Amino acid sequence: TFAPLKRFVMKKNVLFFVLMLSCLFGFGQTVNIGDILCTDGIIVKPAHWPCGKTAKGIVFYVDDSHLHGYAVSLTQSGPMKWSASTNDVQQLPNQTHWRDAIHDFNGLNNTQIIRQQQNSNANTYPAAWANNVDPSNGWYLPSAGQVNLLYGELMDVNASLTLVGGTL
Repeated sequence: TFAPLKRFVMKKNVLFFVLMLSCLFGFGQTVNIGDILCTDGIIVKPAHWPCGKTAKGIVFYVDDSHLHGYAVSLTQSGPMKWSASTNDVQQLPNQTHWRDAIHDFNGLNNTQIIRQQQNSNANTYPAAWANNVDPSNGWYLPSAGQVNLLYGELMDVNASLTLVGGTL
């Protein structure tokens, strides 16, 4: 099973985002592991849940600025085959050792490459075409490096998933 990821970025419209955060949590609030990404783009602290918003992901990674990061979706797409094709996806980086694979953090690009393959569809690459995987909306399959980051934060992520009614 897998759960798609979403990369969140505080856009140039930082003033609006900061004002929204200041209204909800106090000025200067940062994004942290386990925070709840809502459908309107607002980040909510678990201590402030429920808050009348709709959750769509749980933050499992933030960069040093605490402005960019990754969130995992609330539900898993279920067990499915990665690919029905035996052909290698030529444009994807082939990693022969786990130490190399865990340094790949480009799940978005990898998912886009898979979806752009000739004859790529839900029958040939089911995971890349699952109903909640949509790179145009920022949701994509995680890379090995992103899965490794998520695995390191399971306790906080699972606590928040439970809080919002997500799937563990």
